[in-house]
Amino acid sequence: MPMRIPLEPYRSLEEAKGGGLSNRRISLDGKWRFQLIRTPKNAPKEWVYNYFDDSTWELITVPGSWTRQNKGDHPHYTNIVMPWEGLEPPEIPEENPTGLYRKSFDLPLEWKSKRVTIQIEGSESMVLLWCNGSFVGMGKDSRLPSEFDLTPYLRNSNNILSVMVPRWSDGTWIEDQDHWFHGGLHRSVFIESRDPIHISDLNVVADYDSQAQTGRLKAISSISECCEGWFINARLETLSGKLIEEITNLPIQKQVDGSPLQKLLGAYQFEGLKSNANFENLNVIPWSSESPELYLLFVSLFDTHGTCQEVLRERIGFRRVEIESNELRINGKPIVLYGVNRHDHHPVTGKTLKIDEIEAELLAMKKNNINAIRTAHYPNDHRLLGLCDELGLYVIDEANCESHARLRSLALDPRYHHAIEERTKRMVARDRNHPSVIGWSLGNESGFGPSHVASAGWVRKTDPSRFVQYEGALEHRFSLNDPNGFQNSCSAPDELERFATDIVCPMYTPIDVLKKWANWAEENSGDDRPLILCEYSHAMGNSNGSLADYVQAFHDYSALAGGFIWDWKDQGLLEVDSQGQDFWAYGGDFGDTPNDVNFCINGLNAPDGEPHPALNEYAWAARPIVVERKNSSNIEVTNRRTFSDTSDMLCSWSIEVDGKRIKAGIWELNILPGQSAVVPIPNFPVFGNNRDIFLQIKWTLAEEKPWAHRGHLVAWDQVELRRKKSPQRLRHKKLSNGLQPLRRNFVERGPFAIVLPSTTERGSISVGDKELLTTFPLASFWRAPTDNDGVKQGWLSEVAGVRRSWVENGLNELDTHWEQVKIAEAGNKTLLVVKSEHAGKKGKAFHSSSLIVDGPKIYFEESVRIPEEWADIPRVGIRFEVPREFSELEWFGRGPLESYPDRYKSQMIQKWSSSVEDQFHPYVVPQENGAHEGTRWFNLSDPNSNEINIEIMEIGSFSTKIYHDSDITIATKTAHLKERSTIEVHIDSAIRGLGTGACGPDILDQYRVKPGLYTWRWSLRPSIKS
Repeated sequence: MPMRIPLEPYRSLEEAKGGGLSNRRISLDGKWRFQLIRTPKNAPKEWVYNYFDDSTWELITVPGSWTRQNKGDHPHYTNIVMPWEGLEPPEIPEENPTGLYRKSFDLPLEWKSKRVTIQIEGSESMVLLWCNGSFVGMGKDSRLPSEFDLTPYLRNSNNILSVMVPRWSDGTWIEDQDHWFHGGLHRSVFIESRDPIHISDLNVVADYDSQAQTGRLKAISSISECCEGWFINARLETLSGKLIEEITNLPIQKQVDGSPLQKLLGAYQFEGLKSNANFENLNVIPWSSESPELYLLFVSLFDTHGTCQEVLRERIGFRRVEIESNELRINGKPIVLYGVNRHDHHPVTGKTLKIDEIEAELLAMKKNNINAIRTAHYPNDHRLLGLCDELGLYVIDEANCESHARLRSLALDPRYHHAIEERTKRMVARDRNHPSVIGWSLGNESGFGPSHVASAGWVRKTDPSRFVQYEGALEHRFSLNDPNGFQNSCSAPDELERFATDIVCPMYTPIDVLKKWANWAEENSGDDRPLILCEYSHAMGNSNGSLADYVQAFHDYSALAGGFIWDWKDQGLLEVDSQGQDFWAYGGDFGDTPNDVNFCINGLNAPDGEPHPALNEYAWAARPIVVERKNSSNIEVTNRRTFSDTSDMLCSWSIEVDGKRIKAGIWELNILPGQSAVVPIPNFPVFGNNRDIFLQIKWTLAEEKPWAHRGHLVAWDQVELRRKKSPQRLRHKKLSNGLQPLRRNFVERGPFAIVLPSTTERGSISVGDKELLTTFPLASFWRAPTDNDGVKQGWLSEVAGVRRSWVENGLNELDTHWEQVKIAEAGNKTLLVVKSEHAGKKGKAFHSSSLIVDGPKIYFEESVRIPEEWADIPRVGIRFEVPREFSELEWFGRGPLESYPDRYKSQMIQKWSSSVEDQFHPYVVPQENGAHEGTRWFNLSDPNSNEINIEIMEIGSFSTKIYHDSDITIATKTAHLKERSTIEVHIDSAIRGLGTGACGPDILDQYRVKPGLYTWRWSLRPSIKS
């Protein structure tokens, strides 16, 4: 049956106003009889007939994928390649796991004279339906409903539905999204009764004129069959039930009859069995993500006697979407999209989510200042769109079309032309009434061909109220996969590109290319479209370097209208290993070959929704209120919101000196949207130059919102008022002149017993009989590679990432040689000079460490020279270990979450505390984590209040780890990690940035660790109480 909007029919206006479930619909969700077979050919004879005995079949839960219900078939993950080898479209494997479903139901008595349909909302990869032994129909679009008319096949009781779902079909070739392949009925199934004459569809266009500040509503009701004398009433209300306007006795167009001339003229006038309701000059509040104002439209169908036969209820929002002067405008004003790509994914069920689980995701987005979703790469469950309408999230709805494995050829294959085009049409037909949907995407990574041009033409004619976008139409000018892929980006589009996409929507474009394009677009007339990144900042593992710089560029250039991070959630699946430990499974864990291993683990959240640190960076970058220092006396506060002032926010400020709050207050600021205000910096006492002084500003909700409680933190900033000067270097020239070789590897000075490192000895530092550093501080150049440094598994590990050069150069197993330690003493000071060389397969690094023991403290002066052969390495720092009992951490630096040179701006410089155990962030694939930029000092303490106090004279980065880098480097699952008896500590002069190199630009050049001389100082001061 034709696609339609998913509305429930009600019997009366009163029933429709009450909402809830209609008694004209019966859910078939729940337990079904199920059998899995190797191929459709293996289906038992006569299995579709009522008399077939299915009592020995298993039970299965619908909705749900059989691949997640222990039925003997497993999920399969690939990114680009198909889940099979050696075939070409439209061929599929001979072995094709196929689910057979059966369910019985009785027809309610009042349904006997009705038209009864069944809607199967999602089936992977195709569905074939029988009712009472008769074949009803087939559907192939696995992410949109298939609806069938059951009326001719029904009985009064004991009706049997038989459903066949093959896992693979020729349609799988255009459903090659970067996600798990499952199998089964993964969305809801229901039957519905309608009168023979009913409203078969409802198309709503709710426009808003920002100049006149009025709304306009056009509601087109399609009627199932000719019904002369019947009419439509349309009623618009607020959500609280206040009547805005009602139009009654609207006629239904009728087929033209009469003379040949009348029929001829009628052919040019008849638009179908429809009734149009037009509401003009409405006094309404417009819909936007900031203020998602909704209204209720009731459309009632009356027969010739004036008796109501049916009522449809639809929530609508008034808004206008425009593309003009390189801007995306909502209600006449330019907006920036802080977006994410979103899959339908659940770590237990696979692709099946309950409505409250979907809502929890959207609430988390809103709380983190995300305002837009791209439904990647298919239409998500339609309930998501209703929630986006309600909560305020812009949506780019994407057609279920990706042919990545045959990206070029399938777009030009006439056998797939209709299927590609039909998927776009069906998406628009289902979702077009949602105000949250502001644009249509024709698919993802499917090449560019006539089917896309035809789809764009159909959408433009059917729904001119939204924009159309398609990345494939401009991929030849914006390609990260081609060394010269961006050289033609600053040029006018050809006619086909311009027709297929209203948006310049590339993926993974570097920041410098974006800025160059924006300058060109704003200064020339060659392209008046805005640029919106359909994918950027690939969030695979510890990632999203330079994310804040991307968002800042969106605000610096009016032609840049935002983008969508790839993606929202890691697509890990919850499994249990042979030791009974839970772990997140990815490609290959189910014996699925070929696979792309952990390339599905690329979200801002873990599979269970726990946020990764990068989500906090995005929340900060997308904060609606920004504070910057204007001069020595003032700050400038800018409201980045488009429609809302700041009256719904509470602004609190505090001044902190060396991490201690000395003054605080509340500012009452009401700043208009898009405007700024200059605010004086509060007075504070003069403390001299030897203090770190910061102004902290926080914006919280002053009242409860549908998406967050009162007091929720929305925006925050930190302004540096004064920076502490670095301590002067200790003068030890006299000591240096008196250096002599040390004849043994052990020194006792003051409270310290120092065992020096050698080829056979790792060294240590103790106070009394308490060992504080179980290894001597040694030069460190390695880190457990992030996914962006280079994945550790699969074919990509052999071809991509800087990790390969690290390993090829032996940075993970350097050959270390020690010079003889030298010592000098003068008064109560002792100088030790420890030198070492660290040889890779190419080049050597040289490390010199000068230790000055001065009373209860040891000062370290570190010097490392990195050879030219080491062009881009993980870090330059020192590493040591401390006993496991020193498990409580306090620090003054950026926190509370981890930070890196290109992802730190969300983390404020304050005094923080944590357990060392909580410093570990459980990325699905273990990798570098837990560093803190901008650190002055940190302390480690044990339960007896013994402390190890570390001061970093030149502000640097540090990390403390219960899992050591050597173990993290080789581990492929967090569950595989085992705690050591010591804590690993790093103090870094330089650490490589994060970038997004697993899929996208690597780190910017300034965040590389390059050859040259690195010097830094730090000190160790123990406080031993027992």
